Amino acid sequence: MIFFKDISCLKLFCLFKPMRGLKTWETADIDSYSAKDTKEQAPRALTLLGGVGSTVACESALRSAGTLLSRVRAPLPAHWPDGGPESLRSSCSPISRCWIFNWGANLRSLRTIYVSYVRPVLEYANPVLNLASTKSLENLERVQNAALRLITGGMRSTPIAILQLAANCEPLELRREEHTVLTQEKYLRAGEGSALKQMAENFSNQSRRLKKTSVLSAAQEFSKKFELPQERVPIAIQTWSPDTAPTLPETHCEKGWIGSKDDAPPTALRAIALERIDSFDKSYTLCYTDGSAKDGVHDGGYGILVQWPGRQGPGTGSAEVGTALQLVEELVQVENVRIIFQWLPSHVGIGGNETADSLANQGRNQQQPNNPVTLTQVAHLLRRKTAALWEAASGSSDDRTQKFNEARRAGDYIGVLDRCDAVQLFRVRAGHSLLRSDMFRRKWSATTVCRLCGEESEDCSHVLFSCGELSGIRETDWSDITLQEALLGSKDMVRAARLLRVFISRATR
Repeated sequence: MIFFKDISCLKLFCLFKPMRGLKTWETADIDSYSAKDTKEQAPRALTLLGGVGSTVACESALRSAGTLLSRVRAPLPAHWPDGGPESLRSSCSPISRCWIFNWGANLRSLRTIYVSYVRPVLEYANPVLNLASTKSLENLERVQNAALRLITGGMRSTPIAILQLAANCEPLELRREEHTVLTQEKYLRAGEGSALKQMAENFSNQSRRLKKTSVLSAAQEFSKKFELPQERVPIAIQTWSPDTAPTLPETHCEKGWIGSKDDAPPTALRAIALERIDSFDKSYTLCYTDGSAKDGVHDGGYGILVQWPGRQGPGTGSAEVGTALQLVEELVQVENVRIIFQWLPSHVGIGGNETADSLANQGRNQQQPNNPVTLTQVAHLLRRKTAALWEAASGSSDDRTQKFNEARRAGDYIGVLDRCDAVQLFRVRAGHSLLRSDMFRRKWSATTVCRLCGEESEDCSHVLFSCGELSGIRETDWSDITLQEALLGSKDMVRAARLLRVFISRATR
């Protein structure tokens, strides 16, 4: 299992390396920085680390240069607050050398790279990993923890639960349980006579040793936690020959807006959607569809509004989902029939879409049939229950973890901030910043007095609201805003990050 760890670390470092956007740290500098430990290289390394937009200040720079400092015994920089602790003279991984710089990438883009390229390597053959040793699984968790520190800018002392919530990445163990149960459900939905189905149905975990010897033994244990429906729909296998295979329908999911849908004005989304609808030929039959369900899996209903060309009024009706899907499959096989699936934003005033949404809500209130569950529906249900289990586990931690959980549910905007601002804000939220109140708690500072005004305790509230040295750069009076609103609000958060950056920059000169 060490193989997975090393490959993932190397891949993560190589993927992030082109995105650094450094001004003076080129490839040659990286080689000379890590190749030899000479006294001549130590000052050069510190110069490189301290001179590239270092608004996150010296703490990470010293940590990044820990290998050189520990071997050549170079003196600590004079501008390190309170002299700096000797504990920072420890070696670090190559990944942690990169997290202090302004790469031109934010938390959201770094998380996307990790989730798309690195985590699949850690989760390769995920159900089989249940049979691995505890030490091997811990190694995989260490790789993810290192990646989360890189993404968020967290330190080694930052709790893992906070890192996971800030990056919105579940623990690997929880995802492994989800994938294991999904694999078992896939086996149970195989066709009649399938060896996989027979093995899953007839498997018995009785009279076995404590050590797991089968994926199914782990799946039976995890299934009790998820409580899935037992009525199953077999996986349908299409028998089309290559010459009779239908053409796949066109699918358009673009929203026509750069960024999140929640950030776009409803009027702009409505105009873009109506322009797309008007681009279709007038002879097309328009079908507006929408679905609604409690928690995405219970008490479901869906609505369909059909607008026929050349007719005055729309057609409505009631049918089962299976009948509607069968109709689409039959239309796909008909020649000269073009089917286009177009995503439309909801609740922006598009008439057909609003009618379909109203019909879907009516369907939720009707009698719910006890239909068998497909594999796609089970995957959706597992995803929901995994999120609920993760939220319940993280909600039982300390107050800081609960605040990060609330921010994640509300849609945290820290991912769109600049790298330096996002790191500063994350560390203040986590209580592991360069403010003296946080450093005093970790025994990095002998006092909590503000380094600029010298009047009050140097904490986040003092920096944002009352420090006299920053009164000239405060845009407005924040007397009507709470500390939580300043750190979690979408608009006030940008100003808070700016003030924190300026304060840390002045205090660590």
